[in-house]
Amino acid sequence: MRSPRLFLFGIAVTAVGVSPLLYSEYRLNHNWVPLTMTIPSIAGDVKTPEFVPDYTGTYVVTLAFDPKDVDRQECLLGDRLDKDSCNTPGGGLGLLMSVAEDDRLIVDHLAYKPYGFGGVGEITTELGRFEATRNQRCRIVLNKIQMAPELLVAHPRLKVSAHWAAWEPWVIWKQLGFWIAIVVAPVGLMCAVAATGWF
Repeated sequence: MRSPRLFLFGIAVTAVGVSPLLYSEYRLNHNWVPLTMTIPSIAGDVKTPEFVPDYTGTYVVTLAFDPKDVDRQECLLGDRLDKDSCNTPGGGLGLLMSVAEDDRLIVDHLAYKPYGFGGVGEITTELGRFEATRNQRCRIVLNKIQMAPELLVAHPRLKVSAHWAAWEPWVIWKQLGFWIAIVVAPVGLMCAVAATGWF
């Protein structure tokens, strides 16, 4: 080896170059959607199996639907923005949502109020939010479900996901870390290889 110091310098630069990418990947290593469940029927109550969040923070409970007649579906869910396809926005969905940890209610019979809408490849509406801790055993209960036929045929699904604020910063850091690794790590590798005298 021609230059042990140059070799160590190259290894150090390489490690610095890839560490932001590796750390952001580590922070993103969570199950951000601990529950997805098809709503089987509107008869009676819907109770989910227990699920265990592996992240401590805010979780969002949503209903998701296949996009069939998007304008009308969104209007039925309560999205009033530029919707002329129904007379009573929000009149297509009614329910009470509870979140339980064993026998303790974290959220107690929260009535559906149109609030947040979105989705990529699907239509989603937010039912509510709750705070959970890692490894906490939770369950969602929906009571008094009323759903318009246009929504029922769109395969309604109940989802629980970590709030975007938990993961979005690390997605951004991962993208930045990728470019840092692309620029910095090759410099370190070239220094390390040069120190060995391979070229």
